[in-house]
Amino acid sequence: MKITYIITIGLFLGWCGSLSAQNRQISGMVTATDAKTGIPYASISIKGTNFGTAADKDGKYDLSLPAVGKYVFWVRAMGFEQQEWTIEVKKDTVVNFVLQADRLNMEEVVITGTRTPKMLKDVPVPTRIIPSKDIQNADVVNVKDILETELSGMEFTSHGGSTNINMQGMSGKYILFLLDGERIAGETRDNVDYNRLDATNIERIEIVKGSASALYGSSAIGGVVNIITKDAQQPWQVSLHSRYGSHAQQQYGGNIGFKKGKFNSLTSANFKYFKGYMLKDAEGIDYLFENEIITDTAKYSTEVKGYKDFSVHQKFTYQPVNQLKLTLKGGFYQHEDLGLASNNKRNDFYLGGNTSLRGDWQMTKKQSLQWNYNFDIYSKFDRFLTEEMAGVKRNTYQNTQHTANVLFHQYFTDNNILTVGAEFAGDFLLTYQFKDTGVEKSYNFVVFAQHDILLWKKFNLVYGLRLDYNTAFNPNISPKVSMMYKLKDFTFRVSYGGGFRAPSLKELYTDWDHQGMFRLVGNKNLKPEKSHNCSLSAEYTRNILNISLLGYYNYIKDQITSIWNQKEDTAFYVNHGKAQTAGMELNARIETAFGLSVKYSYSYTYTYSLDDMGVNINSTRPHTATLQVGYRFKKGIYEIQPLIQGRVLSSLEMKGYSADRNEYYTITYPAYTLWKFILNQHFFKALSLQLGIENIFDYKAKHQTFNSSLTPGRTYFAGLNIEIDKLFHLKYKKYKKL
Repeated sequence: MKITYIITIGLFLGWCGSLSAQNRQISGMVTATDAKTGIPYASISIKGTNFGTAADKDGKYDLSLPAVGKYVFWVRAMGFEQQEWTIEVKKDTVVNFVLQADRLNMEEVVITGTRTPKMLKDVPVPTRIIPSKDIQNADVVNVKDILETELSGMEFTSHGGSTNINMQGMSGKYILFLLDGERIAGETRDNVDYNRLDATNIERIEIVKGSASALYGSSAIGGVVNIITKDAQQPWQVSLHSRYGSHAQQQYGGNIGFKKGKFNSLTSANFKYFKGYMLKDAEGIDYLFENEIITDTAKYSTEVKGYKDFSVHQKFTYQPVNQLKLTLKGGFYQHEDLGLASNNKRNDFYLGGNTSLRGDWQMTKKQSLQWNYNFDIYSKFDRFLTEEMAGVKRNTYQNTQHTANVLFHQYFTDNNILTVGAEFAGDFLLTYQFKDTGVEKSYNFVVFAQHDILLWKKFNLVYGLRLDYNTAFNPNISPKVSMMYKLKDFTFRVSYGGGFRAPSLKELYTDWDHQGMFRLVGNKNLKPEKSHNCSLSAEYTRNILNISLLGYYNYIKDQITSIWNQKEDTAFYVNHGKAQTAGMELNARIETAFGLSVKYSYSYTYTYSLDDMGVNINSTRPHTATLQVGYRFKKGIYEIQPLIQGRVLSSLEMKGYSADRNEYYTITYPAYTLWKFILNQHFFKALSLQLGIENIFDYKAKHQTFNSSLTPGRTYFAGLNIEIDKLFHLKYKKYKKL
């Protein structure tokens, strides 16, 4: 056995040595078109491979190549258009790269839509990106706020104390949230715990509209939200951030990282606290029946719970040779809801943790292999507060997920790529809603393939197929095809995706009696929901302007829902009927050279979803819009960026059923609008001060219900960010001048 180890190590070292012997060096400087100084920490990589490096703080770089030959170089930096150069390298070569400012982020590289790196302007699937600079300028506390600010078709509402998402008429069970491309364990009412997603550690958010089941499997019927976390960008970096707002809303944290040679490490930590508040209805609710209006004159109180949570994340990357990169990640999350009621006897307490190991191997110039293992666990507890049980925690829920996948890319040419992959996923759930509080589990085995080809210069075709075999249901096949055609400044996209959503373990195995009032019973014979999604979009980009128009249609059959049995006081999960959503989305963006920026987004959504009585129970506001207007002014060491953000939501008429009257009624939820002002100030590029007002016009809902805003009215906040490494470099430069 020892001899085998020695031979293996010797072969590996010999392989690394042979690679070094063929190396050629390319070096130079990366600069901007309007500046003579270098662009610090610009990225230089070879298209279709893992070969790459980063420039230093002066924009200088040095890259070792595996052999002589012709290479396509990608050069990019934050805030600049990615440039592509084809260079034939026969010996050590000096090449200087020049980049232009990218004000519209169209050159940003994304991966979610095709699982291969592509510039945003070249992705054939409708994709939106929210870069880190927009997240930082918005000064948000959580991911929900930034998604609602940027996307008009997205709304978060509260139901039974939990948060529900609605994106283009699709609820949380149809929207797949990923963290660095991996699924997130745990859910409440079909929604992940959004507090678990640390907004201060996000590099960018990629949103794919429409079905993505052919790449990501179950629950991606309505789209995918992929949150990409940060890497260290400088040889060493340390930053601290803080925020304080109304109702004692607080946030404190920071990160520390380094990037040197083959190593890259970033550690981030974040603490949040919120006191919470109570809301009381200003008036009753009108129920419109066929022949009369009945008003519930009671004025109910709604508690918006406070909380405190803490999270820490670690990402470590090691690249032993140019062809191989290893990434190890881990995270910990702790959250506790803080009830306001004086007789509160327990709090909801949550714990989460994840770890993953990923490898990226550039086997040859035309072939690459990626593998990944991810472990994620999420638990809920009752934390008792009474004197006799102080500190005792009772586990009520635990979801554990194991995922392993492998992805192979064959680059026939730079624009002809075959991707094949396999995946295994194990899902384990313990909950008090299962009989005898047992653990239920399911296993999923997957193979998939995708072909991405540029048929001619202006026409791109991507098609693929995925086969899922789950131990809980029969095999399922999900197809997809997307096409993109470019005509001067216009880009046209057409997509079709077949989607599915597997029955959750909760829907299959629940057997729960709610304090003798009613029962909720699962169904082991449920079938997967299946869908058809079509979209058509047109996009225009020129200079400082980007406009896009998207139309879409979703059809879901065998929809899983709970049907109420009045005689038995029991709700049963069943496959019932179908649902349809259709709509359009308009997005426009202007980024001027003199600092003015405008972003506008409008969505119209129509939903058709029948209950067991054949009545449409639409719960989506048909019209929503967002508007952002900002201005950037810089003078010497000082920069100021005022920003106004607004959301407008139309009224909603929603049907409900009265068991006492055996009759349906209509409730109208009024339209409303919310506006926010933020003043960002930057000093020496190292200190940032944010001052802001949320809900400028002091809007308060007259009654707080499932489809109303829970804002308490106008609130204020202030934030401070310090990048210590930049302060250090500033002082060092002054010292050198002396």
